[in-house]
Amino acid sequence: MKTKLALAALVAAFALTACSKPAEAPAEAAAPAADAAAAAVDAAADVATDAAAATTDAATTDAAAAVTDAAATDAAAAVTDAAAAATEGKK
Repeated sequence: MKTKLALAALVAAFALTACSKPAEAPAEAAAPAADAAAAAVDAAADVATDAAAATTDAATTDAAAAVTDAAATDAAAAVTDAAAAATEGKK
């Protein structure tokens, strides 16, 4: 009977040790890690948004430059053609 009592006390001590408060400390440490991860995600989202805006601005600028170049080239060709026609008309 003393053996059973000793084993029961040992099991109870083990159960109390396993279920003590210090085991919950890692859960409390997880909260700051989650906050840090959320901050990192927010920062990454901001960087991605800025990169997308820069890409859009660059694409818009490049497209506008291409249209301007094409218009200038077409205008120069039209002037050259008109000058040639005028020259031929005077002969």
